[in-house]
Order: sequence, then C-alpha cells, then structure tokens
Amino acid sequence: MRGLLADAAVPESRGAASLHRFSPGSIRAALDAGWTADELLAALRGLSERPLPQPLEYLVGDVARRHGHVRVRPAGACLVLDEALSEEVLRTRTLRPLGLARLAPTVLTSPADPDTVLRALRTAGYFPVREDDTGALVVERRETRLAEPDPRPVARDVVTPEALATRLIAAGVGHQLPASPTAAVLGSLNPRLDRDELDLLADALDHRRDVRITYSDRNGTISHRVVTPEQVMHRWLVAWCHLRDDEREFTVENILDVAPPL
Repeated sequence: MRGLLADAAVPESRGAASLHRFSPGSIRAALDAGWTADELLAALRGLSERPLPQPLEYLVGDVARRHGHVRVRPAGACLVLDEALSEEVLRTRTLRPLGLARLAPTVLTSPADPDTVLRALRTAGYFPVREDDTGALVVERRETRLAEPDPRPVARDVVTPEALATRLIAAGVGHQLPASPTAAVLGSLNPRLDRDELDLLADALDHRRDVRITYSDRNGTISHRVVTPEQVMHRWLVAWCHLRDDEREFTVENILDVAPPL
C-alpha cells in the first residue's frame, strides 16, 4: 500500500490516520513510474472495501489518455531533408553508425554531435549545410594558414627561354617534367585525367583561376560547369560554381575532363 500511495498520491497529513490526495500530477507520476491505468485502478480497489469514487476513476482515465501525447528523446543533431532523400540516407550503410532515426517524413535525428554528422554525410557523398538553433544557415569560414617563410636565402637558377627549350629538346619527346605537388595530389584522386588536364586544374587551384570541368554527380547526371577552385578537402574539390552562383564541393574522382573556360 505504501508503494502505491507513494507513487500515485500526495501526502497531506501523517499520523495514525494519514491523509493522501490524488491529483493529475500524482497520477501522472504513477504512470511515469510504470503503472498502467488498469493496474492503478485495480490496486486502489484492492485497498478499499467500498467502490472507488467515480471522480477518482475519471481522473485516472483522463490522465492516462493524455499521458505520452508529448514524447521527448535525446538528439545530438537533427537532419531536415526531403522525404525521398531521407529514405536514401537511412539506407546508406556507411551512415549506420550515426544511429539515425525518423521523427517525421522529412526529419531524422542522430545522437551524434553535428560535426560528426556533417563529416559522415560528406564522406558518404552528400552535401549538407549547417543551421543554427533558429534554422539560419551557418557559413563555415575556412582559415587560410600560410607557411612560415624560411629565413635562409635560397639560391635559384635563372633559366632563359632559350635554355629551357634546349633542355626540353635534349630530354626527348617522350620525357615529361615532374608534376607539381598539387597536380600529383589531384592525380592520386582521379587517375582518369591526363597530364594536361591535371596541370590545368592544378594551376587553376593554385592561382584561383577559372576552369571548365565536365562533372558526373552521384546519380550519373553529367554537367559542364565553369568553376573557380579554392581548395582540396580529402576527396572533394571546393570551388565557386558559376553555374549555381554558389560554393560547391565536387568529388575529384567524378571530374570527367578539364578544359580552359570558354
């Protein structure tokens, strides 16, 4: 009896004859503790030699009907996307560690923090953006770090155009000069591109110049775009897309060819 009254009623007086009061809050507390309405009514009837007061039965039934109408669950991040894309994201194997759950046709949640979710989505080939608590877009500022200059003087050979031409002729037609570090990185991400295309893309990336690419997205749709490359992040080329008039991330492996802008 003590456990029942402690869960479902509020004590108002103690002594030889204690007085307990039932309220919507006390009944809700009993339901929160695991009681069902039927169990609660049956236990109360077992304590009384008389039928339960009808208002008490109504109170238990009314609180039970409303109990659980609002549910609260922990969520580290919330994803807002269209219904078709939400189905695709839920079925993506590499995203299973995020523990994604559907709250609504266009809303998914994850217990992981937003940074972890963003990284996982980008690694899986998606292009998510971050929002703040009000739903406003958060612009991620990329910090550009310049290498510390070497205080030691560096001796450089001055090569005239005539001397360079002589070296190239002596090296033979089949000889290629070593690729720039940027071109080497791009080549490791996309072996499909030839040497000229890699050099052109690397030059555009190093000097923020426009370049024209043919690109295949993850659905196989091919488009031609003029872009201004900004940086390489993992396997993506971050560039300003003149077609969309916005910054975009392109999977380097999916760049089909590179050409000068028209």
